[in-house]
Amino acid sequence: MNLTKKQRMILKTLVAGGSYEKEHPGRHMDLDQIIKKVPYEVTKPAIQFSLRSLKEKGLIKKSGYQKRRGASRCLWVITDKGSLYLS
Repeated sequence: MNLTKKQRMILKTLVAGGSYEKEHPGRHMDLDQIIKKVPYEVTKPAIQFSLRSLKEKGLIKKSGYQKRRGASRCLWVITDKGSLYLS
């Protein structure tokens, strides 16, 4: 499976995980967290395109919604297939 350099960076970002303050630790990251943590500058539409592509390949999935920063936010997590791809 061919992935772009940026798609691999997104997978690595999800593996490293994020945290939303102290009460929400873990690897389930929302869109804004991913944008903040990836090691390159990106726009929301561009990262959404990459997330859709990774989801279609079965490397990431939505893991539900959670209220964060005053809004319900979609959370993303890497799948087992995505973890295997990086190993």
